[in-house]
Amino acid sequence: MPPQPLLARVDPSDMSEFWKKMWTAMNDVAGEAVVLEVMANHPAVHEFYVKQFYNKFFHNKDGDMSVEIRLKELLRLRLAVEHGCHVCNSSNFITARAHGFTDEQVRGVGDPTPGLFDEREMAIIDFASMMTLHNVQGQLTPELYARLREYSPRPRFPCPPCSDGPTTGRYWARRSTLWTTSRASSCARGATRSN
Repeated sequence: MPPQPLLARVDPSDMSEFWKKMWTAMNDVAGEAVVLEVMANHPAVHEFYVKQFYNKFFHNKDGDMSVEIRLKELLRLRLAVEHGCHVCNSSNFITARAHGFTDEQVRGVGDPTPGLFDEREMAIIDFASMMTLHNVQGQLTPELYARLREYSPRPRFPCPPCSDGPTTGRYWARRSTLWTTSRASSCARGATRSN
């Protein structure tokens, strides 16, 4: 059964042609597209996500990203499985298979058995595991960084030498705590500014 959010939804018949195409594509893949019906209330946000983030960063439309898409598929599949994102998993299972991962690998990415993935793929899975939201103590260790460098002479991660940078669960947990604490003190003072 599709989600039934309390948030307002835009009927596909009221969407622009761009949005109708996205809605149809997601519905074909996931069997529902409720998230797009909600996001259609603010199209600029989702259009940025699709046209800027995914086209440039993930699909490398400008040709300046160094990590191959197959490894990015594996990374996002591992994160989606860990975080339990229905929309992500609905499409990521399909796109991972389209990029050469077997059904066994797709099913086993959350808890890989020895030999299921090669060493390069295991380095990516371990990198993803390190930065999950649940892993608040996660750190990019020198050992993991060395493994990643072995397969890419110039890995371009947001903060590779940093043990507490934006690629770690600890960073996001701390940021969330700081934001919550700051908002709570702002609300206590009656402030309305956002942090």
